[in-house]
Amino acid sequence: MVDLYLDRTDVAIRVGALPDSSLPPRKIGETRSCIVASPSYPGRRGTPRTPEDLAAHNCLGFNFRPPG
Repeated sequence: MVDLYLDRTDVAIRVGALPDSSLPPRKIGETRSCIVASPSYPGRRGTPRTPEDLAAHNCLGFNFRPPG
C-alpha cells in the first residue's frame, strides 16, 4: 500500500476500512460477497451452516490486507 500523500497521488480507490487518515474519504459504492460451490461439492463435503464451518472446507478466498 502506498502513502497517498507522500507519493503525491491524485486519485485512489481502496476497498475496505480506512485507517485513521487526514485524507477525506468519499464513499462511491458498495460491493457484496457471496459463497458459492459446485453442484456436487455439498454432497461430498456437506453444507456449511455458519461462517465458522467454512474453516473445515476447501475454499478459495481473497485477502486485501497489505503484506507485512
